[in-house]
Amino acid sequence: MQRIILFALSLLAFSCLNLNSAFAQTDQSDYLKLTNEHRDDVEVLAVSPNGKYLATGSWDHTITVYRKDSSYEWMSTLRNHRSAVTCLTFSRDSKYLMSGSNDYRTVVWKLTEEEHDFQIDTVFENVHNSPITDVLIGPGMRMFYTSGADGKVVAFDRMKKKARTIDNKSPIQSIALSTNRRFVFVT
Repeated sequence: MQRIILFALSLLAFSCLNLNSAFAQTDQSDYLKLTNEHRDDVEVLAVSPNGKYLATGSWDHTITVYRKDSSYEWMSTLRNHRSAVTCLTFSRDSKYLMSGSNDYRTVVWKLTEEEHDFQIDTVFENVHNSPITDVLIGPGMRMFYTSGADGKVVAFDRMKKKARTIDNKSPIQSIALSTNRRFVFVT
């Protein structure tokens, strides 16, 4: 777990500094260099729970996915957003990637059977009236959660194909789910 935290901090520094490459710390003395495949600033990153994938979202409207074999190498560039990608998360089994954007849309991407790419699984449109600020995939892939600057949290039940909206009345930056799945926390 400490490796992922150090990894994320290194890439966040990269995003803020707008360098042409990122450095990810894999232990206290070894650094791994990643090439920046984006044409604009990196806004967000996510590391899959199994540690095999790293995804970065950018103001260039794309998501770059890196796969770890012996090191993290470019795997694919995902294109479906019309504005900056603002949030990313992987499912617990690392087979799904969820992205939110300033285009008010949320996209769920599924890892192909061959594990060579992520393809669009579901697109949620017209559920927020503002940029998406955070995304969350519930345990078991049944529930998807999004938050927006419009103050709403939307919970999508994948099995029932229904959505429930909770209106906070003020902008939401991030969401978290309690371990018993009964509470959604917002900031």
